Amino acid sequence: MEVNKTILTSVIKTIAGLFLTIFFQISTLRAQSISGRVLNDRKEPMISASVMVLRNDSLKGGTVTDYDGNYVIKPIEQGIYHIQVVSMGFDSVLQTGVRVSVNETKLNFNMKPHIIKCFFDQTIITHCPKPIFDMDYPSKTTYTREDINHRR
Repeated sequence: MEVNKTILTSVIKTIAGLFLTIFFQISTLRAQSISGRVLNDRKEPMISASVMVLRNDSLKGGTVTDYDGNYVIKPIEQGIYHIQVVSMGFDSVLQTGVRVSVNETKLNFNMKPHIIKCFFDQTIITHCPKPIFDMDYPSKTTYTREDINHRR
């Protein structure tokens, strides 16, 4: 009877130790994430900007921003990454050496409009600070080149 008690105690301790080890592993391996917000130069949310997580020139994860410019990328293993944000009409942004740890990593970005310089020495504006048309109140007004140039 004494031997059975010793074996039972040993089995219980082993199972408890195994349970605690598994619990600890699960809690430390919970999904790490990178989240934040992407804004333009006027502090407005960037909708559908691509946010990519890179390590050793390899894509490890990514997403696009929502209507409010927010993004969340998970699960991401702990480590050091490069985060790149791209959106059409804006300069891409690259943040290097981002450390992802057990807690959520917060990282915000500000994007600047991309102005293309043509070989004809003309500038193409891909982002206009003043809207030419009021989308809330459309009209049948015809705008001339002078009207458009005057609004810049």
